[in-house]
Amino acid sequence: MCDERSDFVDAHIVPRSFYPERGRGREALIVMTMNKNIRNGRSRIGIYDKYLVCEGCEKKFDPFDDYAAKLLLVNRERHKVIENHGDLVGYLIDTFDYKKLKLFGLSLLWRSAFTSRIEFSNVKLGLFQGILTQLLKNEDPECPEVFSCQLTRFSDVKDWQSGFLSPFREKYEGINFYRFLLGSYALYVKVDRRPTPKFMSPFIMRPNAPLILDSREFRGGPEYRAFYRTANMIRE
Repeated sequence: MCDERSDFVDAHIVPRSFYPERGRGREALIVMTMNKNIRNGRSRIGIYDKYLVCEGCEKKFDPFDDYAAKLLLVNRERHKVIENHGDLVGYLIDTFDYKKLKLFGLSLLWRSAFTSRIEFSNVKLGLFQGILTQLLKNEDPECPEVFSCQLTRFSDVKDWQSGFLSPFREKYEGINFYRFLLGSYALYVKVDRRPTPKFMSPFIMRPNAPLILDSREFRGGPEYRAFYRTANMIRE
């Protein structure tokens, strides 16, 4: 990111804290991708890239990764439940650091786009690459609509024990997003100049405002179906 060509360090694309327990060195993690041309495999330590960033840039990401892990994992029991007629519909975080959490999302997108790891080869940003790089160099989260980010929390999952699915691009009302699966969360990052669809707008990260997390079950949802499709591809 800083144009250094030496002093590279082993850097996880997705921070290790967001991997299932199998990806933290305890057992081999099943690594799956929706690209049929890419072989699925296993890893004991998650997915990392030896030539992505130098030590200085890796340390620049650390505060964003640490903050996201603390807010979403360590302090998850502090999230307030939102119910509608007794049904769980979301979670509320009264206060959060917009800059750190948004830059966590942007750095995750950047790492996925710039890594040479084949598991992330479907993340292609085109003209947005330069814009994203400059924002991260300046540690500038920009306004909410630029690379808008939102989170979903799965109500029936605490920590996946089975595998990791590579990020994938989706369209909502024609608007492009990349979806990242982070344990019991899904992160959506908009890569499009058009506004966030109205039905998603209440959930995007905003400064000086609470953070609302959409909630739904993982089983039966689009992420579950993606796992199912990928598992079938592995069998073929």
